[in-house]
Order: sequence, then structure tokens, then C-alpha cells
Amino acid sequence: MSTYRKHSKFGLILQLLFFTSARTLEERISERRRLQGDSCVDVSNYQDEVYSCSCSCWGGIDCETTLPLYGYTEEQTADVIENCPATCGACPPPSPEPPPQPQPPPIPPVSPPFTVSITNATTASEELSNAIGNVAVYAIYLNTSFNLTWALPKLTRSLLIEGTCATEETMCVIDAHGSQGFFTVGDGGNLTVREMALRNGQAEYGAALYLAEGAAAQVVDCELTGHHASVAGGSVYAASGAVTITGCTLAGNSATSHGGVLYATDTITVVITDTLFEENQAEENGGVLAVGGIGTVAVTGIHAVSCSAGGSGGVFYLSGSAGSLQLWAEGSLFENCSAATYGGVLSAEVPEDEVQVIVELINVQALSNRASCAG
Repeated sequence: MSTYRKHSKFGLILQLLFFTSARTLEERISERRRLQGDSCVDVSNYQDEVYSCSCSCWGGIDCETTLPLYGYTEEQTADVIENCPATCGACPPPSPEPPPQPQPPPIPPVSPPFTVSITNATTASEELSNAIGNVAVYAIYLNTSFNLTWALPKLTRSLLIEGTCATEETMCVIDAHGSQGFFTVGDGGNLTVREMALRNGQAEYGAALYLAEGAAAQVVDCELTGHHASVAGGSVYAASGAVTITGCTLAGNSATSHGGVLYATDTITVVITDTLFEENQAEENGGVLAVGGIGTVAVTGIHAVSCSAGGSGGVFYLSGSAGSLQLWAEGSLFENCSAATYGGVLSAEVPEDEVQVIVELINVQALSNRASCAG
């Protein structure tokens, strides 16, 4: 039983030796590459058993055909090639580069936000139109007066337009000469206009500034003069949203129906501070301001002089819809204003029972105002 085991073990050893010697040279090199991390490099400290030569002895020759000429057996030749594959040229050719994959078109670069300065009166109207239409522009500085001859695109982002003309006494003037309106602000837009004079705009609504629903605007230290709306809001029309006017002069503006200067509707917030209104008129109601919605109108330190309405409200005309409309006025002067029917300064009309109109006047003076019917 034990003899059988010895013979069986000896036979197994012979089989293993036969299997090892029977491996091809390619298999031996492949196994070495696997153990070396798939690299095909010479063994640096290798010396063959015939002449103790390192791999450098065989550079530039065909090892497989030349070594037998120097007395190397087939097994010794295979051993040299296995240990010196790079020198003997036994490394497989490199894998071909994969074909280039189609690439998506490059994404155009996004221009960073920037400002625009306009100084040439000849090209200023076109430059202003282009700058308003460029979504990357967040501020426009005007250093020249010019005539408005280009239509201005609707604004739907935040933008500052500021006059920077040479002296404090002379504002930059943009004159439309009755040919068109000025600025239109769409939903989500927010426009600030500062230190400039806008003159002689012409539009159906808001010849200087038209605010669509959800828009906002601030007018600071400006002059808005000579504007006319063939319907309502001689200078400014707000279809809801928020309007702030500070330190301005609004004179000689007119509307065929309501709001010689400003007409606001729906849900609104109007804040006016330290502003002069002079000789503005509406052929129907609200020589300065007419409101046909709900919200708040707050005025502080304003002076309204010689403003008139062909209907009611020489200065203010309030006509709310369902909800509450509040007028709050403080430290203001109203003089020589008139209405053809009711309210030389203020007229409030409440068309529905559910409308609440609240008027609060604090330290307000009214001088020489008149209405043909009452108030």
C-alpha cells in the first residue's frame, strides 16, 4: 500500500515537471509579465548560466537564432529570452490606440457680468439698446446726452442705468421727441434709473417707464418731463409691482385718461419722497397719480403745484378693487391744483362694498386748490 503511494507521488511529480517544461516561451513570458504587473522589462540582476552574461550582452541581436550559435541549448536560450524580453524583442507590440470618440460640441463660454459706459452721442441710442438686451450687463453709465432713436428691449433682470455727465447742474438728457416710449420692465425685472433727464416720451401707457406685472423700478434724482400717454400713466404705468421715486422732478406730463404722471393697478406699492410735480394733467382722473387697485401709496415731502384733472382728483385719484387701498402722506404741499368735478387735491371712488380706502394725512398743506363740483 505504501509502495503504491510512493509510485503515485513520484508519478505526480513527473507530471508536474513535464507540465512546467512543456510551457511555451510565450506562456512563460506572459506569466512573468503577470507577476511583474503586466510590464515587459528585463530582470536587472539577471546573469545567464552559460557565460554569466547580463541582458545588456544581447542588445541589438535576435536572441532566438543567435544564442544557439554560442552553444546555448534551447532551454538556456528560452531562459535568456524570458528574463530579457525587452532586449531580445520578445515584448508583444503595444495595443493600438482606440479610435477617437466623438465629442459633444463645446459649451460656449458665459460672459461674466460687466458694465457699459456710453460716451458717443451719435451711437449712444444704439449702444443703450444693445446694452439693455445683453443679459451680462448689470450697469450702464451714460456720459453724454442724445436723442432716443432706437427701440429699447424689455428688461427682465436687475439693471442700473446712471447718468454721469460732467457737472451736477447739467444732467445727461435723453430726448425721444415724441417718437416712442423709454423703458419697459417685464416680470422679474428690476430697473434703477439715476441722475438723468428723460424727455418727451410717447406711448399708450407709461411713456417713460412701463412696468409689467411682477416688475419693480426705482427712479432717483431724475427729471421726467414732457411725456404723454394716449391712455393712462403719462410718465409711469405699473401693472402691479413696486415703484419708488426719490428726489425727482416730474413736470409737463399728461395722459388722455387717468394719471397724468403715474397710473397703478392691481396690487401695488408706490413710494414717493422729496419730489416735485408741476403742471401735470390728466384729461379724466388723477392729475398726478391714479390708482385702480389695492396696496399702499406713501408720499413724503412732495410738492404738487398747478396739476389738474379733467375729471376728479387734481393730484390723487383712488379707485380700489376688492381689498384695501391706503394713501399715506406726510410733510407735503399741494397748491393751485384743480379738478373739473370732485377733489382739487384728492378724490376717492369706492365702486364696491368690499373695498376699503384709507387716507392718512400728516402735516400736509393744501393751498388755493379747487374743484368745480365739490372738494
